[in-house]
Amino acid sequence: MKTVSGKCKILLSFLFLTFFFNVASGNETAGRKHFFGSYIGIHMGDINQFDITPMAGYVFTPKLRVALTGKYQFYRNKRLLNMFDTHIYGTGLLVDYFLVENLDELLPFRMQGGLFLHAETELISLERRHFGSGDDEGGRFWHPVYLAGGGFRYQTGENSFVNLAVLFELDINGVSLYPPTVFRIGLFF
Repeated sequence: MKTVSGKCKILLSFLFLTFFFNVASGNETAGRKHFFGSYIGIHMGDINQFDITPMAGYVFTPKLRVALTGKYQFYRNKRLLNMFDTHIYGTGLLVDYFLVENLDELLPFRMQGGLFLHAETELISLERRHFGSGDDEGGRFWHPVYLAGGGFRYQTGENSFVNLAVLFELDINGVSLYPPTVFRIGLFF
């Protein structure tokens, strides 16, 4: 797989930061179309993972949200014969589709939240010596990851909410980075 050139990385970073700062300084009314925030994920076991996924997104319809994401993950493999630490980074795109926008309409009590389906793709940079063909060649390579699942969104304020998501990696190309079930919590404004 070809690596992304330096100029392309700079351009993508510039576009992401421009979009992010437009969102951060944007309209603070309840009907705004932009949002930003971050998911945080932690997994402890034979493999310890801590990941943070900052994002900037757009609300196309009340049911459909799309976001560009960044990605950083600290990955520690504690298995006896294969111990290593590495840093994983990259970018991605995610889509949330709300099955139920407001649970207040369905439940006999007040619940400021909704249920959503979630699909995500990441393009991440991995160290070849840990995730490559098994030989000790150096360098990094880009690897696509696909996640799908769903979750619950809880409205915490006029323009803020918390997402709790349960995701599953669709291991299409043989390198699985996540545990069987991925739990994430996100804060969005």
